[in-house]
Amino acid sequence: MAMPRRFVSLMYHNVVRDDDAGARADAAGLGRSITSYFVGATAFAQQLDAIAATADVLSYANLRPFFDKATDAPAARPLVQLTFDDGWRGTVDVAGPLLAERGLQAMLFVTTGLIGAPRFLAAAELSQLPRETFHLGSHTVTHRFLNELPDAEIRDELRQSRHELEDIAGYEVDTLSIPNGACDQRVVKIAAECGYRYVFRSDVHANSPRTGPLNIGRAAIRATTRLETVARYLQGDLRRERLRSTLLSLPKRTLGPHRYRQLRQLLLGQVRTEHEMCDLVRSAVQAAPPAMSHGVYPRGTSHPTAFGPATRLSQ
Repeated sequence: MAMPRRFVSLMYHNVVRDDDAGARADAAGLGRSITSYFVGATAFAQQLDAIAATADVLSYANLRPFFDKATDAPAARPLVQLTFDDGWRGTVDVAGPLLAERGLQAMLFVTTGLIGAPRFLAAAELSQLPRETFHLGSHTVTHRFLNELPDAEIRDELRQSRHELEDIAGYEVDTLSIPNGACDQRVVKIAAECGYRYVFRSDVHANSPRTGPLNIGRAAIRATTRLETVARYLQGDLRRERLRSTLLSLPKRTLGPHRYRQLRQLLLGQVRTEHEMCDLVRSAVQAAPPAMSHGVYPRGTSHPTAFGPATRLSQ
């Protein structure tokens, strides 16, 4: 039976090694707001196998045809899209071989202020990524809450990150992932003015030509996400997640963004010595030598291959 013409976009952040020592090293000093999105390599491989067996993966090249209402034909199998935020090294070193083995492509949204920082990919590595496995998009420069910034600063974040990534990738960057889910109509309008055709958000919904390319919803995959949950996502069943999002919006509106973030850190058991994304960007910028712009190394820097043999998974 033909499926409705829609797709679910899965939002990953990082894939980490399964061995205990490696996992501890990957997460050392990072807060729960970050590490709760670190998916183990075995779990990720199982999720990819379920996706490959039951769904078709929507590549970047097929985004424009999908949103063209003139080609509004139903799909034979569920459509899913894979995305990664931030630019963590595990995205390429661990997830990369697993994607390549299965012939799958993911969108990789890079925070340019973290390029070349510890735990993150360098510009030379990003420039060598095989396009059949990763397509680069922007995740701003500093990972700040865009909806709390004045218009001029939003434009700076979006234009600078786009230009830096285009210099690295050698192709047009017209996809944007909004950090922290901090999106409103003002942010979307400015993104479109800055040349972005596709805006990926943290709103939870299936995507169709009717929802549009500037409102691409995603379902977050966490370390604790079960395989049956991913299978439910593939069928377009996001009801539980939409309810959760609605319930969380109430304290956000009541407390305001700053107090809500404080409460979230408290509930996660996060301590002051643990880093959040803004801390990582601040450290990267402070440590950057004069030759670098927001951590971007000059073109032509020596680099390893994009990714080597597939990661060996723990049994």
